[in-house]
This record gives sequence, C-alpha cells and structure tokens, in this order.
Amino acid sequence: MAAAKMSVAELETFLRVEFPQTFGGDDVTIESADGETCLLRQRYSERMLRPGGTISGPTLMGLADCAMYVVLLSAIGPVGLAVTTNLNINFLRKGAPGQDVLAAAGKLAERIRKGLGDTTPESAQKSAAETFTAGSLEAAHQYAVGQDLQQSGKWTDAINAYGQAIKSDPDLGRAYAGTAAMYANLGKNQQAEKYYQLALERIDRMTDRIARRPHGRGLGGNPALSPRPARR
Repeated sequence: MAAAKMSVAELETFLRVEFPQTFGGDDVTIESADGETCLLRQRYSERMLRPGGTISGPTLMGLADCAMYVVLLSAIGPVGLAVTTNLNINFLRKGAPGQDVLAAAGKLAERIRKGLGDTTPESAQKSAAETFTAGSLEAAHQYAVGQDLQQSGKWTDAINAYGQAIKSDPDLGRAYAGTAAMYANLGKNQQAEKYYQLALERIDRMTDRIARRPHGRGLGGNPALSPRPARR
C-alpha cells in the first residue's frame, strides 16, 4: 500500500480552508483515508430528502464526488484544483431516510495516480476506482474487501465478504450483484441468477446504460442478469 501524502487531520484542516462549503462544518466528516481508499460520512438531515421521503440523488452524487476528491488528495497531497472532469453514477437502491450517508472510494487505479503525478509502482496499485454508498460502516468495509478479493481473483473469498456486507446492510444491491458475478465466474449459474434477481429487487429503476451493458452469455436469456466475464 502506498503511503498517504496527507493524514486525516491534515485533510480536514486543508479542506476547511479550501472547501468550506462542504467541510467547513461538521456535516461531512472523514472517517478514514490512507492514500488508496477513503470513507466519508454525511450526517443525516431532512434537507437530504427528495419527494417520496428518500435520500436525494444530488446528496448521494455530491458525497461520492467528495470521496473521490478526498482519496485523491490523500494520495497526491494538497492540490486544491484536483477537480472532477467526469462523474457517472448508477443508483441501485433508494437511500433510506433517518441514517447517515456513507461514501467509500475504492483503491485508485494506477493510471489515475500516475496522471496526477504519483510515481507509485504499478504493482502496488492494481484495483480500479469506485464509489458507493452503504447503510453502515461495516457494510461499506466488507463490500470494499469483497471488491479487492474479486480484483485478485479470489472469488470464493469475495463471496464471503459480500455476504458479510449483505448481513450488515440487507439492501446493499451492489453486494448481491457482486456475489452473483462471483458465482457466475465459478460456473454456478443457478446461484448467480438467484443473486442477480436479489440485486434487481433492490433497484427502483435500472438505467438504460446498465441494461444495455455487454455482459457476455446471458442467464435465463436476460442480458441484464448476465455477468461480465472476469480474468483470472
């Protein structure tokens, strides 16, 4: 793991000055940041809610964007203008009201770090970047562990980690989808279809982008339930 260029305390001090609109109060806090990953928490407020009583998309997207900003700063140091040029997000389930919102940034891709001036060897930075929200800190942690294991080709271990994430947050659709993909990689298509269905039950609306994503051989003739082939 690459050493962080800024500690959590240094990040908080820097962001209170550079980005007081978000980090000037105590609504958004940095739970962890280590140069590769980070976890943010946004304190629940009724201002987050959209019509229908669920957490609004702008709230989720804003915190996800902040998570990527924080993990980049922790990796490259105090570069205030390390700004977002593109952000895509898929909403896999409703945000439950009454709970703090968590955003976790997974390991930064080596090409992103290098493009921002980091010289960490490629062997130390293998996983792609990802942000997501979860209903609890433990669920976010276990999901991130599952992602790391999946990237390493440890599919059975990844299933166990995703299972722990589901235990902590039964509505974390990504964990069901990850489990399904791992079962598909192991050739257990019946289990894979079961977990893809469980994932879809936690999606209010599947975006056209997801539905049309190429996934290879289908499960039950439904391309939306098909795993993307993984490399060992």
